[in-house]
Amino acid sequence: MDNHRKRRRIVVLSMKILLPLAALAAGVAGFKALVETRKPPARQERVRQGPLVRVWKAQPEDVRVEVTAHGTVRPAAEIDLVPQVAGEVMEVSPNLVTGGFVAEGEVLVRIDRADYELQLRAARAEVERATYQLERIRAEAESAREEWRQVYGEDPPPDDDSLLFRGPQLRQARAELEAARARVATAELALARTVLRAPFAARVRSEAVDLGQYVSPGKAVARLYATDAVEVVFPVATEDLGWIGRPDPKTGPLARLEGTFGRPGRWQGRVVRTEAVVDEASRTVGLVVRVPDPFRPGRVPLPVGLFVTGRIRGRVLRGVFPLPREALREGGVVWVVDDAGRLRFRPVEVARVEGDRVLVSRGLSAGDRVVVTRVGAATEGMAVRVAEDRP
Repeated sequence: MDNHRKRRRIVVLSMKILLPLAALAAGVAGFKALVETRKPPARQERVRQGPLVRVWKAQPEDVRVEVTAHGTVRPAAEIDLVPQVAGEVMEVSPNLVTGGFVAEGEVLVRIDRADYELQLRAARAEVERATYQLERIRAEAESAREEWRQVYGEDPPPDDDSLLFRGPQLRQARAELEAARARVATAELALARTVLRAPFAARVRSEAVDLGQYVSPGKAVARLYATDAVEVVFPVATEDLGWIGRPDPKTGPLARLEGTFGRPGRWQGRVVRTEAVVDEASRTVGLVVRVPDPFRPGRVPLPVGLFVTGRIRGRVLRGVFPLPREALREGGVVWVVDDAGRLRFRPVEVARVEGDRVLVSRGLSAGDRVVVTRVGAATEGMAVRVAEDRP
């Protein structure tokens, strides 16, 4: 019984060892058969693809040059309202407040006129007295001439300097009459100056006057600036002046202004003149743009002190190629993709750089595909893939 169990254990153990070995041997034989009977894969030539680039299709255009600059609005005309006579303020216009608008000829301030009316009455009385004196001396002179005729039986000599015929007295009386009339004119002028009027349609920048205040000649009571036009000085590089036409109040280059006053606004003006000197530090010169009617109803106002951007129209460049600025490479070169998909370096002549674009005058042809992508280690003739044609 014990021998039978031993033989059985030996058989079971042998089966556990021999069966895995048999399976392994069968697997090895099968793998060897597959290796010996398989066909080698066909060799495929690997195509090396170039980097992906975006291009801009070059087309010639007539482009008007635009010079962009920044400046601050300032008054075209500005004055201090200054009284020419002294006195107490009797009336002030309700519009004479900071930010107020006044019409041309509007009465802004009235000064007490009582003293000046008395001075005018006194001056007119002086005229009456001087007139009487002149008439009396004329009568005396005529009486003296009549006596001469009676004594000598002939007309007196025409001698105005003769004391006999009151010549010097007549000249003095005439002079005194002229002086009296001048005093009347002076008194009338002083009386008229008790009323201060706006010399033009204006806006009040500041004021310093009120009822009952005593004002003196030469001391400003307000500051006004004209509302018919404002000016902006745009500093422009001296080399840009060649692109702009001649400044002139009627025919000067047009300028478009952009700014924000509560909401975005646009205005149009004209380059009327340049400032007298070139800034030594920045090498720029001020172009003065005049903008008419800055407070026109229905439009965003253009107040003094506002910072604006100006785009000044220049001359037209014929047949140039506008390109994105990133298309221009170091050394004045652009990269062009030829019909075979190869990269070609093309030297070009740049007429002008404007913001984010360049204007190429020579070196390109219509339809050239100009690369606008940055490519590292680019070489002449390198294969590239075109991602997109940008018109």
